[in-house]
Amino acid sequence: MSRQVTDAERITALVNEVAVLAAENAALREAAERDRDNERFLESIVEYIPDMIFVKDAQELRFVRFNAAGEALLGFPRADLLGKSDRDFFPHEEADFFLNKDRQVLAAGGVLDIPEEPIHTTRGVRYLHTKKIPIHGDDGKPRFLLGISEDITERKLSEEHLARRTRELASANADLLRVDRDLRYSHARLRALLEHFPGVMWTTDAEFHFTSTAGALAEAVGLAPDRVIGEPVEAWLQPAGPGQDVMALHRLALQGQPQGYEFRALNRTFEVRLCWLGESPAEGLIGVGLDVTERRRDEAERFEQRLERAQKLEMLGLLAGGIAHDFNNLLTVILGNASLALLRMSGHSPARVPVERVQSSAQTAADLTRQLLAYSGKGRFVVEPVDLSAVVREMGMLFKVSVGTQASLKFNLAANLPLCEADGSQIRQILINLITNASDALGGGPGNITLTTGTVDADREYLSRAWLDESLPPGPYVWVEVCDTGAGMAPDTQNHMFDPFFTTKDKGHGLGLSATLGIVRGHRGAIRVYSELGVGTTIRILFPGSGPGHRAEVAAPEPRVGSGPLGRILVVDDEQAIRTFASDVLTGLGFLVLTAADGVEALQVIGAHSGQVDAVLLDMTMPRMGGEEAFREMRKVKPDIRVLLSSGYNEQDATSRFAGRGLAGFLQKPYTAQELAERVIALFRPVA
Repeated sequence: MSRQVTDAERITALVNEVAVLAAENAALREAAERDRDNERFLESIVEYIPDMIFVKDAQELRFVRFNAAGEALLGFPRADLLGKSDRDFFPHEEADFFLNKDRQVLAAGGVLDIPEEPIHTTRGVRYLHTKKIPIHGDDGKPRFLLGISEDITERKLSEEHLARRTRELASANADLLRVDRDLRYSHARLRALLEHFPGVMWTTDAEFHFTSTAGALAEAVGLAPDRVIGEPVEAWLQPAGPGQDVMALHRLALQGQPQGYEFRALNRTFEVRLCWLGESPAEGLIGVGLDVTERRRDEAERFEQRLERAQKLEMLGLLAGGIAHDFNNLLTVILGNASLALLRMSGHSPARVPVERVQSSAQTAADLTRQLLAYSGKGRFVVEPVDLSAVVREMGMLFKVSVGTQASLKFNLAANLPLCEADGSQIRQILINLITNASDALGGGPGNITLTTGTVDADREYLSRAWLDESLPPGPYVWVEVCDTGAGMAPDTQNHMFDPFFTTKDKGHGLGLSATLGIVRGHRGAIRVYSELGVGTTIRILFPGSGPGHRAEVAAPEPRVGSGPLGRILVVDDEQAIRTFASDVLTGLGFLVLTAADGVEALQVIGAHSGQVDAVLLDMTMPRMGGEEAFREMRKVKPDIRVLLSSGYNEQDATSRFAGRGLAGFLQKPYTAQELAERVIALFRPVA
């Protein structure tokens, strides 16, 4: 029979149970307190650790925890970071990189080590060494992602700086090695140069005593190399040029003014350059010289050749000019009387045709005379500003029909070419001569002819290698050039190419290039020629650059009004036949004509008629008193006298001496009756 549980026993059991529960509760509280202490301990460690620590939830990868180091590193308040994703703070490309790494860690279940991870912060780009660790729950699934990031920016920059400095030092070391190698090579070359230097070289102290020598100096001064050292410079270096003081030149060089001079030794000439040996005059001087004996001899020979050529050209020019002048006087008589005869005979006269033939032949002879005058530099010039490129362009079609059918004509013309003072018609004559010769050089076969224009700032060296180097001034020149790919010329042909009547053609009078030479001489220009057999020929014509153009003004004659003869004209010429012809023409026109054989006689005639002479046809070149002096004396007797100058020389050359003196006009010999009549009537024509 069971015993009944008393109340006391139940109470006692309940008390014991409460005691057990109280003891268990106390143990739980103690364990919870220990957990809180551990959590606070861990919080302190996490909060104050210098590396960034963060925690993300494993589902949405949002931040759930951040320490102070992470807040300081990123520059964002923790309150703004918690609950947010990487995409809320970082560029998308960078955020995607972080999230992909997070998913990779969670999927693999292990630790992921990222040695170098760039990240954009408010402090700029930083570099992190990051470890990412998954945190699993009791079910074995990842609940959180723990990240620990060390800021390695300063270390990385230091490493990069160290690597850069290492590379720089390596490069500098390589440069030093290369410089050392180059110096050794340079020293070797310098030693070889000094040992085999073909000239002379020396150094001196500040007192101008030799301290070292190289090359042929010792041999040049006639001493052994060891005997030269210590010797004074002035004892052994004698200047080659007159008036040169070797010591004065050395003193100037010591003052920092490099000097050049020539000295002679053992019948040799050396061209020397003096300058400082180092960076200060205290280190002395260095002299370097080359043996120019052969060059000076060649230059002297070339000078003699140029002088001989210039004298030859001058003599031929004088001869051609003299012949042309006398021939012009004869042609004036022939052509003038032929034209006068044609004026006086009927159109049906049986003598008309022979006289016309005489006139035509005289005109042909006049053309030859003009070429002779051109060669002598006395041809007829009408000077004005000329654009060489424009002249070539204007004649382009004429050139194309002048060359052979198989020849290729090319133009290379400079734009905006400076003008030159020249006679355009004479320039055209030059071009025709050169194009004709270039075409002949091709021999009717294929080839190229090129016309080029340009400018050059010519120095004395450049001009010395040209024909007509008659002390032409250095400076700007414009040029036109004709180049052909023809047969070329042998040196002997080149030496005679400008001689009058010299030709290599089966037909021709050989005056084309000689006339070209004269025209260029008259323009104070020059000619450069390059020719090689089998290669071709290039001829360049140079003209001085133009200043403002000017031409002599011809004073307009005052009209003469009255009855009776049209006027009294004095014909002054040393050729009787010309005086007779001119008198016939002018008398036929109604003028009262007086004549004189020279300037002296002309003044006597004017004096005998009490100055009542209205106009004078005055020849330029006459014995006793020429045209220039006669003109001057006539103007003293009668200041308003009209003077028509006549000459076979060019107008520019003839009238330049009368510039500003009131010359009434110019008549080129030979002239026809019509030309004489027109010019004289113009003197008496009333001004409109």
